[in-house]
Amino acid sequence: MEGNSRESDRLERERQYCELCGKMENLMKCARCRSSSYCSKEHQIQDWKKHKRVCKEADKQQQQPSPPAEERSPVQDNSSEPSKTSQSNSDVTSPGERMPDFIKSATHSETKPSADSAKPNGQTRSPPQKLATDYIVPCMNKHGICVIDNFLGEEFGRSTLEDVQALYLTGGFTDGQLVSQRSDSSKDIRGDKITWVEGKEPGCERIAFLMSRMDDLIRHCNEKLGNYRINGRTKAMVACYPGNGTGYVRHVDNPNGDGRCVTCIYYLNKDWDAKEHGGLLRIFPEGTSQFADIEPKFDRLLLFWSDRRNPHEVQPAYATRYAITVWYFDADERARAKEKYLTGERGNLSGCFICFSIMAGVEFIKDLCTPALIIDLDKVKRNGEGMLERIHKLGVQLRPHMKTHKTLECADIMTGGSRRCIVVSTLAEASFYADNGYDDILYAYPLPFDKVERCAELSERLSLFHVVVDNRLALQELKRRPLKQGKVWKVWMKLDCDNGRAGIPHCDPAALQLALEIWDTTGVELMGIYAHCGNTYACQGEEQIKTVAQETTTIVLQFMEKLKAAGIQGVKSSIGSTPSCSHPVPDMAMLSEVHPGNYIFYDVQQSLIGSCRLEDVAVRVLTRVIGHYPHRNQLLVDCGWTALSHDGGGRLPTGYAIIEGHPELKLLSMTQEHGRVEPISGKLDFKQFPLGSLLKLMPYHACATAMMHPGYFVHSKEKIIDTWKPTRGWRIAALLKDSSDHLQHPEESRSYWLFDQRSRDMANLSHISPCLHF
Repeated sequence: MEGNSRESDRLERERQYCELCGKMENLMKCARCRSSSYCSKEHQIQDWKKHKRVCKEADKQQQQPSPPAEERSPVQDNSSEPSKTSQSNSDVTSPGERMPDFIKSATHSETKPSADSAKPNGQTRSPPQKLATDYIVPCMNKHGICVIDNFLGEEFGRSTLEDVQALYLTGGFTDGQLVSQRSDSSKDIRGDKITWVEGKEPGCERIAFLMSRMDDLIRHCNEKLGNYRINGRTKAMVACYPGNGTGYVRHVDNPNGDGRCVTCIYYLNKDWDAKEHGGLLRIFPEGTSQFADIEPKFDRLLLFWSDRRNPHEVQPAYATRYAITVWYFDADERARAKEKYLTGERGNLSGCFICFSIMAGVEFIKDLCTPALIIDLDKVKRNGEGMLERIHKLGVQLRPHMKTHKTLECADIMTGGSRRCIVVSTLAEASFYADNGYDDILYAYPLPFDKVERCAELSERLSLFHVVVDNRLALQELKRRPLKQGKVWKVWMKLDCDNGRAGIPHCDPAALQLALEIWDTTGVELMGIYAHCGNTYACQGEEQIKTVAQETTTIVLQFMEKLKAAGIQGVKSSIGSTPSCSHPVPDMAMLSEVHPGNYIFYDVQQSLIGSCRLEDVAVRVLTRVIGHYPHRNQLLVDCGWTALSHDGGGRLPTGYAIIEGHPELKLLSMTQEHGRVEPISGKLDFKQFPLGSLLKLMPYHACATAMMHPGYFVHSKEKIIDTWKPTRGWRIAALLKDSSDHLQHPEESRSYWLFDQRSRDMANLSHISPCLHF
């Protein structure tokens, strides 16, 4: 073991970065020991007192005879022999000591490999340069995935596993979270425990050596993998799935252009049997209906593209499962991501975005810059979990609508972490959720003819993407664009059940005729009948809600009977609105699905309808008093209609909103950035509302209010615990000149997406895992 330790230490010194500053480009090797590198002669001189011991040891080894071939380490020394030296630096050495010269280390000359060195997925062992150029580069460029077995060899693999197990026993691992998430709402999404390792920590020497071997491979691949120019990487994320059936739902590592281009995962699991232990990494390459199952076998290295080309999931693991992951950065994409983040550039929201990024470090809501949208996480969870339980008891499928919040975090709460079966109202939402690992997405909007091609792309990419049709012309548009790969359009027919918005009237004979035509059309599959129970919004009280819900349910169920009589079988039925699903009627149990959405936030309107209580409303707009006007008996606040919306028309006794804790006040009117507040009656006590004091506005319509804000501040008992970034607009990133305009702001890094998501945003990954630059 002592010999192995010396060999590990020697190989560790071969890592290609400046020993003083860590820079990993334009390096020069020490010509004396040929195991250490520096970015300049000045750094070599500064590090000489520490480094001279390495050179002395190298001198001693050179004076000793070489060991027989069978005694050599299975991991080969791939460093170059010096071809030419430069001038000596003896003026900085101690008497009798020689300061080494430099040699340029542009490439490595490869030594003959041993029989048990790294081999591509079971093939013959190759040295790093040959392995990179002959196997990794063509495999990645063709398939986007590459597997290398026996990467470190038995001894070094085992010692790395021992280091990881010892590290895990220290208790330093934490729950893997959505990267910017500081709450525990991600536990149903990913079940691993993680820690970040730079390689300099005590007891992590072999992890550092592993990272150096990964660096060697990537360096030999550089500028040959696609169009990437790799110039850095993250720390190593050491992950452990404890073996209690936890996994990680389908996600994308880099959906939003944060700079990560290659994911490298090293597995450390001895005697792994996927049939017994589970824990497969399943990759769903974009553009194909096939998937790749990767077993997390001991001493296996996996590489794949980090972007949206490779959605993947970790299936439930029933034995302790260890992995070490490193992400490599493309220089150009990383620079663009940083620029976007630093400038706050994000289309027409750039000004708000800058303010939002500045406020991201605030601890309490009282210290926020206003106006700001604040979300009570405890209420959001209670609302989401309450609906899940209610619909579960009903015995039907909940397909929640995303249009109110348009965030990953709320979506994960509403789906119980499944990341399946959702409704969206725009293709921007559909793309956003698809990019972040969601599937079974229903685009609940009458099919726009200008968006058929984008709908086709999503249909071909996802396992299930549904569109809505309520006329024959829309069906003809689908027929003109047959899907590739043998797929068929998944279509729901929209039925108007006296709501009076979209849909073909249920009493119109053309409704049954359209359903039959969809049913008979080649390349199209009739998935279900979709109805919006929007007329519940005219209700007042639970009884009226239930009356309308019963009427809508009855109409849909009767139409389903007509379909059966016409020979149409196996078609689903769905109705939905927050009022009807907050107070479902028993007959709704005969439906297939329901699709409410607003309930995750609720609002004043819902409380007036009878869907909820005021204490269930989870959203507020925080505003400050900016003016006193005694002659008008009014306050001025910094919340105009651009922060609240004009929904409700000011018809409430309290005007356009309820001012929490002050039922005596009324938000009388708003202009773009100003709001006028006055008492409902009597004289205003201005001393009670000094300039700069805060007011909380409970919005009439949460969907409209949320749309006014580039991000939400999430709190629990007034303490900010997270920030959520919604998707916005109607445009699709792929249709923009610069798709990075849709880069979501990182906190500095989640989620805003999942990390390994993980996230939705790693545009500033260095906050949790500082980069090492090539």
